[in-house]
Amino acid sequence: GAAVSRDGMTAIGLERDGELVAGTCYDCFNGSSIFASIAITGPVTRRWLYAIFHYPFVHLGCTVIIGLVAEGNAKSIAIVERMGFTRQSAIPHADPSGSLYVYSMQKDQCRFLRMKVSL
Repeated sequence: GAAVSRDGMTAIGLERDGELVAGTCYDCFNGSSIFASIAITGPVTRRWLYAIFHYPFVHLGCTVIIGLVAEGNAKSIAIVERMGFTRQSAIPHADPSGSLYVYSMQKDQCRFLRMKVSL
């Protein structure tokens, strides 16, 4: 799907050989939580994984990251669950593929912040 940029959005990308292979966009920061959209088309680095969680949890001080994934997007569901996000609920008929799943990750659940990586 196409991404829509709004004022206040922030993004972190990963470029390999001049091509964008992964990116995360952040939106709707309210002081405690933030929405994140993650797209990955190629191999990612430990440094990128650290960065996409360091920004909301450490730099902004969020306690929760929230993500939305379409029921029909099995690849994204597998990725966010492997990253450690937990499915909180489903909104029926909110996506052309069926439901829209609401995922979240609490700061204390984020294993990526414990990695030894320098930014």
